[in-house]
Amino acid sequence: NLIIFMDLSSLVSDIDRLLEATELDSQKVYPLLKQVRSYLLTLQSSPRELSSAVEEIILDSTQKIHKLTDLLDFPEQGWSLALDNSTSDIRLYLLEEATRKAYSLQSTSRDSLNQVESILSDLQGFSSPELPQETVKTALDQIKRVIICCSTWRHETVCLEVEKILNIPDIFWLNPPITLLLSHLEKLQPVPTLVIWTGETITEFALVNLPPEKKILSSCFWRLGSLKYGQESILQDIFCHLIYPKWESQLVATLPRLHFNTARVGQADSQTRSILQTQLESHPLGSSLLKSTVLIQNILRFQDHFTSQLQGQTWEIKRSDYHSQIISAYLEYLQVSIENSLKISAEDIQQVVWGGTLLESIHFSYLPWSSQTFPNAKFFSGLDLVSGLTTVLNYPALFV
Repeated sequence: NLIIFMDLSSLVSDIDRLLEATELDSQKVYPLLKQVRSYLLTLQSSPRELSSAVEEIILDSTQKIHKLTDLLDFPEQGWSLALDNSTSDIRLYLLEEATRKAYSLQSTSRDSLNQVESILSDLQGFSSPELPQETVKTALDQIKRVIICCSTWRHETVCLEVEKILNIPDIFWLNPPITLLLSHLEKLQPVPTLVIWTGETITEFALVNLPPEKKILSSCFWRLGSLKYGQESILQDIFCHLIYPKWESQLVATLPRLHFNTARVGQADSQTRSILQTQLESHPLGSSLLKSTVLIQNILRFQDHFTSQLQGQTWEIKRSDYHSQIISAYLEYLQVSIENSLKISAEDIQQVVWGGTLLESIHFSYLPWSSQTFPNAKFFSGLDLVSGLTTVLNYPALFV
């Protein structure tokens, strides 16, 4: 404790000297904010200690850290490139640093959207409806930093690809929950906040102890966790437990039978799911079976049951069965993963920000579950990752 106190006193003195100088040296701001971040990292295991430490550093609401982040001015003619690789469709944005404006870059070919390498190699051929082509080319020549939004388990690969192709050393990574948090940040209170985001192959979450001064938000204020279960996994569970048992007797007469072990409902079980996916991809009707699963999932979002016919036989799927047999298992697994990974009780969560394909598709079950699981929380949803990614320059401490 004595060492921490001495570090804090020294840190505050350094902040005072910098802000009281006749001429501010912006080159000293980044190292000083790194010291602030390192100090706060030593306390991040305790939300209460972290909150009080932020108040001490800010020094009786004089907003000194806020003033420091104001010194992190972006160049008048500077540009950043934001890359959203959180879905199968990669999206690119040019961020004009001086004005904090974002411009969407449109690819001329959708065939390459699944390949980061081909998209980045094709950058010069992209255009923006809001910017003349010459401005786009100039901006691409002036890019000094790249901000990547992608899942935790892929970020190292994506960062290496970006560095290799663009040869830009300043590459910053934000996982989807933090990017989603930025979409809602201005209306959130400085209290323990859980962010949950679901993608195609993964569910990711973060516990964020929001600081009173939002401009000092950086990675020392959050802890991350994830589980390898997303939209693709729940579609597999729907197919294996609700659809295929009803269809099997009608299909096997003319088509090869699927031989698979069912994955544990609602859980990652990656090896079993990979085997099933391989079988479906090689089956004559594999793609059609999966498309029908997507259709049924969408119908159950809005209807209590679905009835159809296959080879003259009527079969039905009820939303109640979908909830009891699949969704409940996933939500239970999610709660355990959140509490174990983030080392926090659900009752301590005061805000929940959520979004993503899977959670939106099961909102009829997720909403009552979340209200019961996080009884002391307010809930925020309805924005996607784009608004967070395009406002990232408003929070310069993220780049420290």
